[in-house]
Amino acid sequence: MNIIINWQISVDSGAVITAQLGALHVNNDIFKNAEKFYPERFIEDPKLLNQVIPFGIGKRSCVRENLARTTMFLVFGNLLLRCDIRPHGLFPSTKNQVPYKAAKLPDKNVELEFVKL
Repeated sequence: MNIIINWQISVDSGAVITAQLGALHVNNDIFKNAEKFYPERFIEDPKLLNQVIPFGIGKRSCVRENLARTTMFLVFGNLLLRCDIRPHGLFPSTKNQVPYKAAKLPDKNVELEFVKL
């Protein structure tokens, strides 16, 4: 999927410009029912993996992406092998207060329960 956008805008000196990569991840044109947690969509359509940009792209990509991926794999892999993880109480809210903002705030009302296997 190639998207070409040609805009001409004027930006004042000293203005802060950010890329809203999070807006791509909640785009219903790319991900059906993007607001719902449904990881199986990546198994059903492997091309979607190329649409997820967790570490940025191009010049602004994360320098330590390989280290971060390896660390996440080790931490989460060991947690999944050794613990049963479930919510303690109610499920977390997936509703965003403001859908397009620079940083998404997690639902802080969630408590997880780690039961050793």
